[in-house]
Amino acid sequence: MMTPPRVFVDREEEVRRIINWIRSFPLPQQNIPRTRNILLIIGPKGVGKTTILKRIAYEETIPNTYMVYVEFRGIYSDSYQLFIEMINQIMRELNEIGWRLHGLRDLGFKIVKAFISKYLGREFIEEMSWDIIIDKLRRYNPLTLFMDLIDILCEYSYKENKRLVIIMDEFQVFIETISRKVRRDYFIKSFIQYLSKTQEWGSRTSRGYTIFIISTSDYTYYTNLMDYIVYHIWPLYIEELDEQYACELLIKTLQGHGIWISKEIANEVVREIGGNPSIILQLTQYIIVHDVEEITRDAILGIIHSLIEDLRRKYRSELSNEEKKVLRIACQYLCHQNYIEYSKLIDIISRSIGYSVDKARNIVDELMRKNILYINRAGVRFQNRVVEKALCIHIP
Repeated sequence: MMTPPRVFVDREEEVRRIINWIRSFPLPQQNIPRTRNILLIIGPKGVGKTTILKRIAYEETIPNTYMVYVEFRGIYSDSYQLFIEMINQIMRELNEIGWRLHGLRDLGFKIVKAFISKYLGREFIEEMSWDIIIDKLRRYNPLTLFMDLIDILCEYSYKENKRLVIIMDEFQVFIETISRKVRRDYFIKSFIQYLSKTQEWGSRTSRGYTIFIISTSDYTYYTNLMDYIVYHIWPLYIEELDEQYACELLIKTLQGHGIWISKEIANEVVREIGGNPSIILQLTQYIIVHDVEEITRDAILGIIHSLIEDLRRKYRSELSNEEKKVLRIACQYLCHQNYIEYSKLIDIISRSIGYSVDKARNIVDELMRKNILYINRAGVRFQNRVVEKALCIHIP
């Protein structure tokens, strides 16, 4: 289980809204209609989505509710590998729930074992190692495996008369393991329609249901979801901290390491780097590594400069020449955290560089996947102010 973050500021309202949303669902044995089946949390990378979800999963108590947190991070070779990681995470979470609430050992393993026996047979599972069992599942479609696993979990939640909440953090990683053709033509439609149907009476499992909470830093997946189930999604947008709370996060985090910073300097820091919590925490690590004895204005600005320069060097080595060309054009319109309409940006890039519209779109989409650009309802902008400064001051 992940350790909850030490500092938590300015997200109480979002936590309260999500908890109330979960509480609004009836218990499985109550035959009461329900709506708004999927909560989709959308926001730039590092803005605090995971912090909110871990707070709900591990620190809040919701009566008659099982919370299962699944984190999609890292690099996976295919959807099967990621699905197996999902099984392992769900199993660990249920083991913890069983022990904490019921004093039961290996609850998650027993539930997963019941799920796998549907495919391999119970008599064979008893003689197999876990690695062999997992490998034998490779012949089956990951989406089908996922659906059957959820069915088993629904049956268990119905038996216990508990709500079952499954949190899938950074959902876009799950979808990106599927090839582009499959992702567009089959997987999203099948998977998302399933997420909706699992929460309607008379679906694949007639007893129990699952409450899904999905987070993503890629707004384009939200538009894909809305194409399929317009009436079954509640979108919750998470933005950067405002200046007051960003300063509070910086001050409290440094205090946790025995470092004092004045409010005036903290305010100036936030005006320089913005209110992205991940960037603020990254800056505190730079301060610790630099072993600054006294945080003066000049010292902190020097550390911010080091942070930006390190990011510039990273881009210099990792970005292709074509991506750099696109960013030179984008910087003319996106500096100062400005937004531009996605289609307009693609058209400008295509005409300025001479790329086809499809090529310009593919490069911009790749820059979004690399967490350099971000798209939401307002349009396209840089992921955060530090990324903007690393690129707009001088394209590497």
